[in-house]
Amino acid sequence: MRSLVALLVSGIVLAGRADGRLPADRAQMYLAETLDAQGSLLTALPLYQTRAGQSPTKANRLRYAGALMRAGRGAEAKAVYAQVCATPESADVGAADRARIAAVCASNLLGNGFPEAALEYIGAGAGEEPGEPALVLLRCRALLAAGQTAAARPILAAVRHAAERGAVGMRLELARAYILSGDPSAGRALLDGAIEESVGQMFRASILSDLAMANGEWVAAANSLADAEHKVPPVLDRKRVDRAWQNVQRELRAAQLRKAISLWKIGDRRQAAGAATRARESDQEFVRSAATLLLVAADMSAGHPVAPRLDVLAGHDRRFAAPVLRVEHVVARASDARGALSELIAVLDSQDRSQAVVTSPLLAILMEAAQRSVR
Repeated sequence: MRSLVALLVSGIVLAGRADGRLPADRAQMYLAETLDAQGSLLTALPLYQTRAGQSPTKANRLRYAGALMRAGRGAEAKAVYAQVCATPESADVGAADRARIAAVCASNLLGNGFPEAALEYIGAGAGEEPGEPALVLLRCRALLAAGQTAAARPILAAVRHAAERGAVGMRLELARAYILSGDPSAGRALLDGAIEESVGQMFRASILSDLAMANGEWVAAANSLADAEHKVPPVLDRKRVDRAWQNVQRELRAAQLRKAISLWKIGDRRQAAGAATRARESDQEFVRSAATLLLVAADMSAGHPVAPRLDVLAGHDRRFAAPVLRVEHVVARASDARGALSELIAVLDSQDRSQAVVTSPLLAILMEAAQRSVR
């Protein structure tokens, strides 16, 4: 990961200070992501805002918009997304290019765990031409994450031929969408073809592990996900990677989360906690939140306080604030935690309703850990 020092050094020319130092406000704005990850979202928000104002790139605006969404300030976030969609370079482009720019906002909202809001940026007909299967698959992904499975199925059927003829990555994502939509046979058929590159093999192993988890085949899932990890270079396990590798790293983090759950279910809690710790580095909120909750279960099982980790979760995403308070209350009083933990998982589920293979066993793990902690 690029250190704060490296970030500051890289900004010296932009700052234009004779003494080679950044102004305080410019230096502090790079602390936003660190503070956010530590559970200080409300402190980080003005720094995100400053960064988006002083360096109004799409990336900085999207960081700010996503943070606003997690803070429960949706109206302000929509104004920032509108700025992204109205950037100067989008003024003289056609409908297809405008759809792609809007899709960037949709992807950001999906990553932050707001699938219903993401759908607002992907129109019903966006990208449904044969040449735009990527936009169609993005819409399907948002529909599935929003729990609108029935609406996703006919779109998948319409885009299947184009996606099959495209790059391997398109075929893999189509297979994933079919599995998430409840058609595992179609997904398996798409994954049966030869995949020569190790990265593609990692994606295939990761996607197929969902079927093993859905069937309660935890050893098979753990083995498949361990194999998936070994298909990619160890450098991808670092906190930061080159932008070209970000999607691969996201898949790796998602695989590590599911591996952590599978390892826990077969009784290897130490390795499960290690995998969850790595998964928690994801920039995808569902993966980050779920990994945090597995680590909360590890704390409960070991008799450690759960408040520190839960407080960070609530401070990073305000949707968790109310259920976190209730969980901390019932754990402190050694009372029945079922209702409170169910509320916690309900918030996680709202981030991606297609991930029952994660949320269902995770609730069971938390319940078991809570019962053990009060004995």
